[in-house]
Amino acid sequence: MTALRDDYPEGAYSPDGVLWWEQEFHSGTRQVFGGEQKLAAWLYWNVDEGSTFTMPVLREALDSEAEHLNRRLRSLRELGWVLPSYQDDRTLGTGQYRVEAKGWWPGEGARPRTGGAVSQRIRRVVFDRDGSRCVICGVGSGEQYPGEPTSRATMTIGHRIAQALGGSDRPDNLRTECSRCNEPRREEGRRPERFDEIFTEIRRFSREDLRTLHQWVVDGQRSRSKVDEIYDRLRSLGHEEQRDAASRIQEMLLGRA
Repeated sequence: MTALRDDYPEGAYSPDGVLWWEQEFHSGTRQVFGGEQKLAAWLYWNVDEGSTFTMPVLREALDSEAEHLNRRLRSLRELGWVLPSYQDDRTLGTGQYRVEAKGWWPGEGARPRTGGAVSQRIRRVVFDRDGSRCVICGVGSGEQYPGEPTSRATMTIGHRIAQALGGSDRPDNLRTECSRCNEPRREEGRRPERFDEIFTEIRRFSREDLRTLHQWVVDGQRSRSKVDEIYDRLRSLGHEEQRDAASRIQEMLLGRA
């Protein structure tokens, strides 16, 4: 957890000379400076990417109720912030969050328009339908990325057809994506791959693997096997039930059940 600071650089202060999250009105107006703006500014200047914070710390810093803060945290996710909680990553405690990526904050200018947020009910429908697993790369919520033992994947909602191209917020146009696939970022100086380079690997595939790959490319997402679906359902169980499941499956393998 990032410790609270008692000194800040010039950028942490608004044009009125006060810390952004202590601002009462928008500069030069009588328009109230909202809680979302204060929260974004406080997180930007007090919590480093990769560090964690808790709801009690937020309540003390911003003098706000947990219910309001939870709602504002959800709205920040629509503004580029990646803020996994216990629901996304079981290594976090209840009421604990991690700043995985920072998004918009008031010092960058006017709040960007988000085109309307997908409701929590629709988000849950989509997550449940997709097993809380990225349909592009296949990683599950809270799982490690391959070869990255310290990473934890967080899920968000993506559009099959972008809103800018007329795509809707209906469930059939929405899909579960991890934060990396939702906002792809290429390493600086890294040249994008060409199909010919990827094809050299594809030529080594068996016919079964080729059929699977072909279907994924046609569908625009990975298809899930029955084993995959059952595994995702088991992941939603409590820790003790998962241990019991592992023991009973082992007994089946040993012919004892």
